[in-house]
Amino acid sequence: MTTPTPYKDAFQQAIEDLSKAMETRETLELDVFNNDRRISMFREAALSLGGLCGKSIDEITTKNPELFPDMIDPDIGMTDAVRQALQSAPGTSLSPIHVRNRMEKAGFDMSGYKNVLASIHTILKRLKLKNEVLTRERDGKTVYKWNVLKK
Repeated sequence: MTTPTPYKDAFQQAIEDLSKAMETRETLELDVFNNDRRISMFREAALSLGGLCGKSIDEITTKNPELFPDMIDPDIGMTDAVRQALQSAPGTSLSPIHVRNRMEKAGFDMSGYKNVLASIHTILKRLKLKNEVLTRERDGKTVYKWNVLKK
């Protein structure tokens, strides 16, 4: 049995439209990634320049919370801090060490933890089971990326 031509034409058009939409999404995701990198550089510059002006990081971020949404609140738990560290790097896969470094840079107090990296590894594995993060292998190690599709 042969498929009628109108269906074939509609199917081909749907495939072409899907392809174009995916290309557009890839372009937009690349633009977002590049813009996030620029934002990160500007944030670091603002914090550094603020320090040279005698302002503390807390003072800068408190007065401008909309510009520093990825700064980790010191009163949150470690799981939420791990989530925020991953969310602050959209589209980027991070090793547990990179997650820890982002948490430290954002001001999360790790002094109360005996083995921070072991805790981060455990949290990342739990977040993977809950489909909050995606994983892949890089240089034989598992790296983690926030699942932007997770609601």
